[in-house]
Amino acid sequence: MDPLVNILMSVHNGERFLREQLDSLLNQTYLNWHLSVRDDNSADGSVNIVEEYVRRYPEKVSIMADDHGQLGACQSFGMLLSNTGADYIMFCDQDDVWLPEKIERSLSEIRRLEKLNPGKPAMVFTELSVVDQNLRLRSDSFWRYQRINPTDNSLNLLIADNVATGCTMIFNRKLKDISSPIPGNVIMHDWWMTLMCSIYGSMSFLSEPTILYRQHDMNDTGAVDFSPAARSRKFIGSPFGVFMRSTAKAAQVRRQAGELLKRTQEYQVLDAEVTVPLSRFCASTNFINRKWCLIHYRMLSRNYIKALKQLLFL
Repeated sequence: MDPLVNILMSVHNGERFLREQLDSLLNQTYLNWHLSVRDDNSADGSVNIVEEYVRRYPEKVSIMADDHGQLGACQSFGMLLSNTGADYIMFCDQDDVWLPEKIERSLSEIRRLEKLNPGKPAMVFTELSVVDQNLRLRSDSFWRYQRINPTDNSLNLLIADNVATGCTMIFNRKLKDISSPIPGNVIMHDWWMTLMCSIYGSMSFLSEPTILYRQHDMNDTGAVDFSPAARSRKFIGSPFGVFMRSTAKAAQVRRQAGELLKRTQEYQVLDAEVTVPLSRFCASTNFINRKWCLIHYRMLSRNYIKALKQLLFL
């Protein structure tokens, strides 16, 4: 029997594009999936839309009831994650469009990965096509658009920069079990899953897009053009804003690394290649020591613009 894939979706004021996303799930070639939705305190018609699909497709869609209110994307997905027991799990945003073979291709790859690494946590992520709000193509490669190298998925590189986008992920229950609950100081749920998999599991990726990654004026996160020209324009337009955002992000990265160190201590990880760089980075309380850590343990991005930001702010 084909295994069940549990798709997790957190919704917040998503009525504008929600139907298109839900319909793209219903058009998947792989049929044994279930969508679990949590509403993160929407003030629009998102809940009504989800409830309509629950009534129309009760075997495929359910909505999670809780009284936690607005948690933000990271912890809202974390709540969904804590409540699933499926063998395979995927994250789903509210405003994209999944290509018809997304689940089928992702599941095939993770099962291949599991055969190569039996009994281990496993995760697969994929390329994306970047589109505007009307689904017009901006870039056929999100990775190229953001200067992401998907092979940069070792722990040292992932501490400072994530390469896997949550809405493209599929992972197994073993990864879910060691990653949940997601700590409060984590930047985003997908980054946390990637960090945990880099320590405990095996990771692979598909270079073909499986999703139309919609960019619009309501995006919480999204595609950022990392070309030198685009970054220069952004800095010239608001140098103080760039400085403040980068400083805040660096502080979040350090707090997230601290949570990761705590989790490795809970699981008694003894591998020095994991524990030494992570503990040294977390213990680096001054600017110079952190720079030494970034360089010595090869934590800097291989994209020179990102690497420069990391040197300046981390």
